[in-house]
Amino acid sequence: MEYVQEFSEHMHQISDMGEKKAFFSIIDRLKPWAKQELQRQGVQELTKAMFVVESFAEFGGKKDKPESSKPKFNPKGN
Repeated sequence: MEYVQEFSEHMHQISDMGEKKAFFSIIDRLKPWAKQELQRQGVQELTKAMFVVESFAEFGGKKDKPESSKPKFNPKGN
């Protein structure tokens, strides 16, 4: 997943920053859905954030799908 690769590259660039500053720098660059997921999980540590974001790639990540590709409810079962 290209998004996770960019995340990892950015991690190497900020190795000089303090832990908290690096954490917030990474969080600010995440896509809204990824940021929301980290907040939902209560992630507050850089290493945990890295683990969670990498897990998005393992499980296919959350992809923005057009409305038409979502399953539609059919009360008749057809």
